[in-house]
Amino acid sequence: NHGVKFREFTGPKQAGFASYIWQSVRRTMYPEIKKWIPRYELGEFASNRDLNWLGDPKMPCASSLSDLYMFCYEQPQGIFEGQVLNRFMWDEQGYMAQFDGIDERLRTTSGRHVFGLTPHKVEGRPDTGARSWIHKMLSGQSPKGHDCKVYTVGIDEVPDWIYPEEAKHQAYQKHIVQPKKENNIKAIKEGQSRYYGKWHDSGGLIFDEWDDKLNLVDEFKIPDHWTRYRVIDHGDVNPTAC
Repeated sequence: NHGVKFREFTGPKQAGFASYIWQSVRRTMYPEIKKWIPRYELGEFASNRDLNWLGDPKMPCASSLSDLYMFCYEQPQGIFEGQVLNRFMWDEQGYMAQFDGIDERLRTTSGRHVFGLTPHKVEGRPDTGARSWIHKMLSGQSPKGHDCKVYTVGIDEVPDWIYPEEAKHQAYQKHIVQPKKENNIKAIKEGQSRYYGKWHDSGGLIFDEWDDKLNLVDEFKIPDHWTRYRVIDHGDVNPTAC
């Protein structure tokens, strides 16, 4: 109904849900999950009863006997190592070690991972965006033994009742129009990721403007009379060359 694909019930499931910080799990993820669960399944959680956030944040489903567990990327690695689950929902881009920990237990149930993410470069997270572990996995370059499928949805494709038309226009101006007007390469790349869902290629670690399509040429024999420069280490403060 309403574009939601119906799946036959195949028995109780143990499912995990994770996001960056507990605040986003409690205020955003958990309330959103409850919207998609029938009230008869929510049971006493349909009212004001909250999860045990200081202990084991678990919500049992009344009818199906399934259990939903909340996780957070701030938790120690051990939390992601020991529990057997059937499904795991990753909000945005998690850490590879945490994925590997959950994955070892998920394999025993022929489980499934689901990532809902904006593939941009997260500040302070070199393991995100293009060329990251999750990009290599989902693109099939290094799938970690999984069959991966990717579905891309741009902001302009999101239904208006979720993302109003006026908000889409504002986002388009911010992420697409303004960066092009200012010829801001860094903002253009990030905007393409946030608006269209493209993998954010932020260039090298030093040069945000680096683009393989523009800054690399096909290999050729360098003429003998050309001056040569051999770079050892660029260095952000004290560049070194010979």
